[in-house]
Amino acid sequence: MVAGGSDGIGVGFARSLAARGLSLVLVFRRATVLDAFAHEVRGAYPVEVRTVVLDLSEARAMARLAAEAADFEVGLFVANAGGDDPAMFLERNLETHLALVQRNCSSVLDGRYQYRYTYYIESLRSLSGSSRSAHLRDRRDGRG
Repeated sequence: MVAGGSDGIGVGFARSLAARGLSLVLVFRRATVLDAFAHEVRGAYPVEVRTVVLDLSEARAMARLAAEAADFEVGLFVANAGGDDPAMFLERNLETHLALVQRNCSSVLDGRYQYRYTYYIESLRSLSGSSRSAHLRDRRDGRG
């Protein structure tokens, strides 16, 4: 199972797993991107590919995912859901930041409980390098 499995690093995880003969559950919030990548994987590898359209920033998203994949043996869970565009920190509203925390922290923790007996990879990339934190410092100092 690869959350964030049809874009960026998740594509690499999914292709690598499929190349090793592992069936996949791909989880992504944008159906068109998810479906296109799933079609590509099905054409390239002889594995079962299931898709689940789900935004992990929603409360209890992992419980819904576990229910949708209950009949699928999950031996590896890759938590790779990404972030939002790299705008300046203070230019994002609080709801955007809280959704990011839900997606990359709360859902990951919930996933550890839902899939506690599987191997689990957390691939969290930091947005701090792309949020132009120097501008945050300038604003704090009253210069920005």
